[in-house]
Amino acid sequence: SVLYWKKKGGEGTMAMKLFMGAAPKFPWRKSASVVLAAPIEGTPTPKVVEGLGVVSKSDYRICMLKRHGNSSYMGNAVVFPGGVYDRVDSVVAKEVWGVEEGAVVGKICAAREALEECGAGLFDKDVDVGRDWRRRVHKDGMQYVRLLKEFGVKPRVEDLHLWCRFKTPDVEAAKAKKGGFETEFYITCLDAGSVRRLSHDDAEVTQLLWLTPEECLAAQRHNLIYLPPPQWTIMHELSTAAPPLSAIPSYAASPSRTLIRDHLIKPYLIVPTSGPSPEGTRTMAYPGDHLHPVYPTPTGIRRLHIKKSGMTMECNLPPDTKLSAAGPEPKL
Repeated sequence: SVLYWKKKGGEGTMAMKLFMGAAPKFPWRKSASVVLAAPIEGTPTPKVVEGLGVVSKSDYRICMLKRHGNSSYMGNAVVFPGGVYDRVDSVVAKEVWGVEEGAVVGKICAAREALEECGAGLFDKDVDVGRDWRRRVHKDGMQYVRLLKEFGVKPRVEDLHLWCRFKTPDVEAAKAKKGGFETEFYITCLDAGSVRRLSHDDAEVTQLLWLTPEECLAAQRHNLIYLPPPQWTIMHELSTAAPPLSAIPSYAASPSRTLIRDHLIKPYLIVPTSGPSPEGTRTMAYPGDHLHPVYPTPTGIRRLHIKKSGMTMECNLPPDTKLSAAGPEPKL
């Protein structure tokens, strides 16, 4: 379906065209994901980019997981560890921190999913819980409480730094069997010793890849991996800003990242008024773009162009731009 909405500007009221698709059947599910960065010298050289001649500025690689081809959502996609909130996340937050909602719950979810999917414990003590505990937690989330008590550990939530938040566009949420996601993306740094313990789970994930942001983007450009827009956006920022591994925590919290970190990113498929999209290209308006229905700016351009040969970000807004909501999300 196509939704028309009105935007008032200096030249009067202008009709904007948003391609919304069918109305999603389910509400968006809360989820969390974590970007795991580790020193480049402690990570294996990825075979997927052999022969591409990639020159990396980054002194770290990111743990990426290839989803099973039979997955009901984003099969074969290369993503960060993560998943939907579980009741156990609130239970742990209540028992350890005395809260049942808020950022702590999202960080616990991200840490638990990282353990299940790739074996990254992200505990406050250096322990290896083994694959059996990973399987038990995957089968029954409440086993995570037993694991924490068994090993005398707790999730290292203070080392998980908010990077950004994404909400699945309506057109994609309508296609998913259980609906879309509202996902918090965190980032944390691992030491070289932790890398050796990581492995994929042979269930939801079939391959573990260590890639620098530059290697990841190159593999996507050459159609060697399928990288969803949130992952591409994060890798693109890491490559462009090029913070060293030691500076990632301070960079994540920097006031200069207001635009991407502090505003929920729900893209909208648009027809740009500045001209037609190139053949075969889908254009998504991000918050700050003048065509975005919730967070527009008068002359802002902030949009992702998606085509078979890769993605490109077009943006004329400073990264420290603060946005004000113009209204609620459009209703289908």
